[in-house]
Amino acid sequence: MKTSFQIFSLLFGSLIAFIIWSFQPAFDALGRKKQMINELSAFAIPSTPRQDVTFLLGKDKAGENPYFAKAAQYYRQDPKEQTELVIDSCKSLLAVRNYLETNAPNNGRSWGKINLVFHSNEWTGMGVPTLPGGKRTTTQSLANAIAGDQFPPLSETIIDACTEIVFHGCALGRNEGLLSALRAAFVSPDVEATISSSPYFVIFDQQQNAYPKRYLADYWYVFFQTGKKPSDQQLIQQLNANYPEARVDWNRAIRQNQPAQDGQPFHYTFKVPVVWTVTYPDEASRPDISNWKAQQKWLDNQTELKAVFEKYKIPQEQFSWYLRELDYTFEDGSIEPAIKAVGFCTVLCVLKEMTEKHDSLVSL
Repeated sequence: MKTSFQIFSLLFGSLIAFIIWSFQPAFDALGRKKQMINELSAFAIPSTPRQDVTFLLGKDKAGENPYFAKAAQYYRQDPKEQTELVIDSCKSLLAVRNYLETNAPNNGRSWGKINLVFHSNEWTGMGVPTLPGGKRTTTQSLANAIAGDQFPPLSETIIDACTEIVFHGCALGRNEGLLSALRAAFVSPDVEATISSSPYFVIFDQQQNAYPKRYLADYWYVFFQTGKKPSDQQLIQQLNANYPEARVDWNRAIRQNQPAQDGQPFHYTFKVPVVWTVTYPDEASRPDISNWKAQQKWLDNQTELKAVFEKYKIPQEQFSWYLRELDYTFEDGSIEPAIKAVGFCTVLCVLKEMTEKHDSLVSL
């Protein structure tokens, strides 16, 4: 029995050796295939790049800051931020939306990065209309356009979860309501595209080597009635009182109205307008505003107007007012006597380039 077992073991061992020898070429081929797969995995799989685009939503005025000209140069030349397309023909946000849809990339992918460059401030919204021929874009104007089906969001084939839309306008990032409205206007509710904007001023400038430059500037401001600018010393005193802890050379900032190469502060002024119209059922009901005392009394009685000043956080006395009588025409063609008041406040902003680390964008 013992001998039989030994013979069986010998035969079984020989059989196993023969099987291994027979399949050795297959094992070798399998090993080579696995090695080849591992080697191939070390190479990046090529993918079709997404297309980026920049929209310049405005025109420079002669003799003033060439904001859009410098922005165009920046997005055409900067090694990291340049985009394949720089479009300056869109005159409204709706025109931007329609361009993105009708000129979708032909590589089968959604848009990559979408830059929108425009003027703005934290008081009066974006310096580009929502609809063609309209006024500045505000949260309300966008909400009205969306509710009226005038601004349908773009589909996921145009904007998807990997698309980034950046709104390059001064201090727009401080207006989360408007940013939320912009998301609702451009992006479908079920798409997680990134919408962002800076809470600081956006500056496009020229470096000493002639290359374009974009940077962010922190800002401090004072108000005064348009047409009644205080003296430089009064402005400096007001800035010191409003911002006692700010490390800013106010005197130099008041004297300098253009960005400096050394990063020193400078100032920029603009107007905040308020237009207020009240209608009356007949001429007899319309109050007399023939003199300034009567006009001031009329303004003081406009309780709903006070909510506008609270929203802007600008004192009413910082506005210069112009009132006139007119006949107001409603959308249905009916006409009523009215009083129209137009107020202007000038904002003087002191700007200084931000050099320390900071959160440059607010994203939604």
